Amino acid sequence: MRKTAAVLIALAFALAATAQQVRQCIPAEVLNGLVFLGRSESKVSVLRGQAGFMREVKVPAALTLIGTGVREAGMTSVAYRTSLGADKAHAAILAALGAEGWVEEPDPYTATTFSVAGSPKETTLCRGGARRHLLVSEVAGVRYVHLMTFDAARPRPCNADPAGSSAMELAAGARAPRFQLPAGTSPAQGFRSGGGGGSDSLYTNTTRIVINQGLVELAEHVAVQMEDQGWRMDARWSGTGSAGSTWSRDNDGVPAWGTLEIVRISEATYDIEFTAALPQ
Repeated sequence: MRKTAAVLIALAFALAATAQQVRQCIPAEVLNGLVFLGRSESKVSVLRGQAGFMREVKVPAALTLIGTGVREAGMTSVAYRTSLGADKAHAAILAALGAEGWVEEPDPYTATTFSVAGSPKETTLCRGGARRHLLVSEVAGVRYVHLMTFDAARPRPCNADPAGSSAMELAAGARAPRFQLPAGTSPAQGFRSGGGGGSDSLYTNTTRIVINQGLVELAEHVAVQMEDQGWRMDARWSGTGSAGSTWSRDNDGVPAWGTLEIVRISEATYDIEFTAALPQ
């Protein structure tokens, strides 16, 4: 639910930024009727100034303020536009927040295993039990930086599992490798560029992509990245419609196993699935 709200807020600011002038307001009926579908809990007030939770942060000069959005449900978001590339914008705002003591927090339940060039970058930061959610996205060739906070969120120690189970760094999702898919890859219509979920001992991620590349070449591209991240191949297979491999890795005495499978759906469309497992 929170991620849905975050995406809606980001979309609202992207619509605002397409106007002729920065910080130009959107008519309330557009936001509440078209963007937020008339739902009272999702309605947003867009303000011209800086969000209060960002006043202590020295925002990089390359980020131009669009405004602040406040939802009745207790979510506050601030948005900027920038001419920086997504990677540079992401690094710049992380450095600014890091200077104020905010640290990146791994989240195995929302981590993106498969990344497509140009896909949004999501990061959770923590300081003293409070959290900020960062999203860097691109709409019509323009990069946007969004920072969100949930006023009603209960503080909990940084790196603590929200489900209350074992430490996050032992969760299977945190052990899963991260893949950058080849240039020219795009998500299949109706699919995100990659996300996953599971438990402390089992994590599965599936994505569907479109790319003009052969099955074996795609499998090799992913396998090289597995090896670069310390995984050892145990076995591999390939056929006319699928290819895959099994892997293992030792993380400070904790073994992990992984299975990668790529299935050709059509001439240039593939399903990719990675499953990581830890001892229970």
